[in-house]
Amino acid sequence: MRVWYTLQFVSARSGSSDDALGSAELVRPIALEETAAADPATDETLLGDDRRPASRGADDELSPGTAVGRLMILRKLGAGGMGVVYSAFDPELDRKVALKFIRTSQRDHQAARTRLYREAQALAKLSHPNVVTVHDVGTHGDQVWLSMEFVAGATLGAWRRAKRPGWRDVLEVMKQAARGVAAAHRAGLLHRDLKADNIMVGDDGRARVMDFGLARAGSEEREELAEEREISTIRQDALSLELTAAGAMMGTPAYMAPEQFVGQAADERSDQYSLCATLWEALYGQRAHTGANLIQLVDAVTSGAPPRAPAGARVPGWLRRVVERGLAVDRERRHASVDALLAALEADPTRRRWLLGLGLGLALSGAAGLGVRHLQRARAIAACEAEGASIDEVWNADAQRRLHAGLVATAAPYAEAVAANVTPYFTAQAADWRRARVDTCLDVHVRDRWDDDTHERALGCLDARRLELEALVDELSRADVTAVELAVNAASGLGQVAPCRDPLRLATMPTLPRDRQGVRAFWRAKSAAMAQRDAGHFERGLELIAAARADAERLESPSLQADARRIEGDLLDHLGKYDDAEAAYEDAFFTGADAGAFELAADAGIGLVTVVGYRQARHDDGLRWSRQAEVMLSILGEDARSLRRARLLDGRGVILAAKGELEAAAGLFETTLSIRRDAFGPTHPRVAITLDNLANVRYAGGKYEEARALYEEALAIQEASLGVDHPKVATTLNNLAGVQEATGNTAEARALLERALTVRERLFGPDHPAVAMALGNLANVLRSSGAYADAEAMQRRALAIKERVYGPKHPSVAITLNNLAAVHASAGEREEARALYERALAMREELLGPDSRYTASTLSSLASVLHDIGDYEGAKAGYERAAAIYEATLGADHPDVATCLQGLARIALARGLPSEAVAPAERALAILAASDAAQARAAEARFTLARALWDAPGGQGRDRARARALASAARDGLRGQDSELRAAVEAFLSEQAGEP
Repeated sequence: MRVWYTLQFVSARSGSSDDALGSAELVRPIALEETAAADPATDETLLGDDRRPASRGADDELSPGTAVGRLMILRKLGAGGMGVVYSAFDPELDRKVALKFIRTSQRDHQAARTRLYREAQALAKLSHPNVVTVHDVGTHGDQVWLSMEFVAGATLGAWRRAKRPGWRDVLEVMKQAARGVAAAHRAGLLHRDLKADNIMVGDDGRARVMDFGLARAGSEEREELAEEREISTIRQDALSLELTAAGAMMGTPAYMAPEQFVGQAADERSDQYSLCATLWEALYGQRAHTGANLIQLVDAVTSGAPPRAPAGARVPGWLRRVVERGLAVDRERRHASVDALLAALEADPTRRRWLLGLGLGLALSGAAGLGVRHLQRARAIAACEAEGASIDEVWNADAQRRLHAGLVATAAPYAEAVAANVTPYFTAQAADWRRARVDTCLDVHVRDRWDDDTHERALGCLDARRLELEALVDELSRADVTAVELAVNAASGLGQVAPCRDPLRLATMPTLPRDRQGVRAFWRAKSAAMAQRDAGHFERGLELIAAARADAERLESPSLQADARRIEGDLLDHLGKYDDAEAAYEDAFFTGADAGAFELAADAGIGLVTVVGYRQARHDDGLRWSRQAEVMLSILGEDARSLRRARLLDGRGVILAAKGELEAAAGLFETTLSIRRDAFGPTHPRVAITLDNLANVRYAGGKYEEARALYEEALAIQEASLGVDHPKVATTLNNLAGVQEATGNTAEARALLERALTVRERLFGPDHPAVAMALGNLANVLRSSGAYADAEAMQRRALAIKERVYGPKHPSVAITLNNLAAVHASAGEREEARALYERALAMREELLGPDSRYTASTLSSLASVLHDIGDYEGAKAGYERAAAIYEATLGADHPDVATCLQGLARIALARGLPSEAVAPAERALAILAASDAAQARAAEARFTLARALWDAPGGQGRDRARARALASAARDGLRGQDSELRAAVEAFLSEQAGEP
């Protein structure tokens, strides 16, 4: 007898901003029993099943979708003498990056790798608006790669060719580049290879210096000078004047300072020379010094002769003289620093001459004003950079060490993996904050783009993001095992910084109270409460949010009060206090809407969708709240593919799945999956949650192969982001085992469940509910293989754990009663099975309702036992009622409907009514043949129909021929199995062999 187990959907309990995890994530219960500690706030990239292996040849072009470490190639951007640049997606940083490959031979591979690691280390110390950010460095086959900030724009040379700019436009771009170089020098770094190809002009008009591949701290210069001299002796044809030759000479000859050609150490004035050589070429369209080959170029550069400007050039003489000084052969005669060069470039005397026409006094005043303005501008830029650098107080090397130590100190077996995976999220968040803070300051104090109101709103948004980061780092630095389990989800869910730079988003934010200190106190308390929520400390979080709410009331700010109530709703939801959570969310919704805080209202509405529509099973009320939340999104002008809208779709999907509208739910989850992949990338841990959600629905709908693929994809993401011993990995192992069991792969299911049980016992101890669930699942598989004694022992141990934790009456207890009854039924102990099934049925009808598909599962199983003891009327009534429930909740073509139909056919045969058996048997076979169900199930259906056709009145000729064919097909489907069913089929075929 086959007992089919049911599915219980459990949604997430994590309230969040639109940039974080939604409040309606659906994680499938284990396939054989139920969700094991499933909560997408605690459950959590596409690692490569569908990504082609990367090419290893230095000249092989990598195609889109190729995996390079954790990165995924998007497309080729360009190539040069040193290598190739691609656009790629970085899942750890959740962003598009530029990926540069350096061409190296086997001989110089180590040297190239050393140079690139030097580049990454150098730029990790530097964050400046005019310097391209470097994220990571690595090797791939024989190639070395570097991932860096993706800049939409063109190199300086390409920009000049496309725009044909005047000298003022060129000067403005080069001043920005000079600011980036000056910032690097202040950080103790040299570039050593400045040229037009290493300066990007973004579509936003901002210039960025890139490719610090030759950068090194000044203190390293003398240590490596001997090496540099050794490799600077080269053949004349080995080095292009255009490009740096790896392993030959440090720099690009056409832009190198004289001292570099003669083996002297480079310094800041060497970078100044290269910068001026680049500026000269951009202004005049030709190089300052030229030569037909390297020897002639070296001679021209070191001769001391000044460069010659082309006749008719429309570049003012003052600018030519500034650049000429920077190109002096004697470095002592150049500008004292790049800052000094920048000051000279800023001091445009043509502007002063124009002012002289207005009168001597005004001219003198204007000249002085220019100097003052330049000084003020420089100071303002430095101040903005300092404001951005303030994030170092929150996230720095010491904070990273504290975080790692705090996580590892818990002794959780997956702590090291979690520590390694959370760090990039904090690093990326800090880098985003730094850039946003600098740009916000510049927009107000230097660029004059933003008004004071927008500036204040942006500062408030950035303050909140900083406090959230600070609170979470502090909380995880003193983590317990629960916090470690949730750490990746929490770190990846930090609110995005981008909205703080969006004037349209900022304009929708309500006006904050004038008491800035009071507002900061509120944000600090709220951030601490959120950190407690994200670390799984919900009671403590309630205490802290109460303090934040008191601050909001003292400030008389409805929007802040709504914000506090929304977080309170999250915490109450986590604690299972659904009535209180509903009240908190509802208060936040209406208070926020009245205050014009429509984002808060939308988030509260999305929380209500889940807590009302799913947690409390008030499906229609939940769907009405989803329409209210949709109104808020419309007011906000939210994009159809925003993360907040994805959370709303999730909430609806959970409700529809609970109602049995599986295809509608699957459609919503597929849309959510697409949105999150686009937003986070294919390998983000939050994508794994959505994959699980969709797999749950596919499994519930009997689409086992689809479910299998989705679970395997989710499992790969979780193992990579959480570690192989994480409890959420164990949950997905259970899910996958359920699919394997349903499709007849019992050995694979058993191996997966044994691994899951081992993980849970090691993590939680022997008496935890999660262990009980794993025991129940493994016992089900053991029962299927005939190990009844072991299966019963495991089920009784699971039952004891659950009754102790949940009490004697609980849905999870009913599941184990159902499973234990199945063991007795399989062992032929039918009266024991009957009593247990009846107890489970009464509990499920009371707790889940008479029309729940879980109730139908027990009805079907009980009907099978009643059939075996000869109570055909009771069995028929049970099967008919179960079939009706399944059709209403799962659809008419679900495999569980087929189980009931087979039961009805078997009853008809037992009562000597084979004609009544034909129709249900035909329909059962049609359903199972079209599904992914195990072959044994379809074989049983074929045999049932064969018996009905053979014994039906008039069952001669064609019907009996078909019956033999069906029985033969059933035997083939059971080949290799030593079962009672196969023996019955063999006996049937033998008995009927001589019949007409």
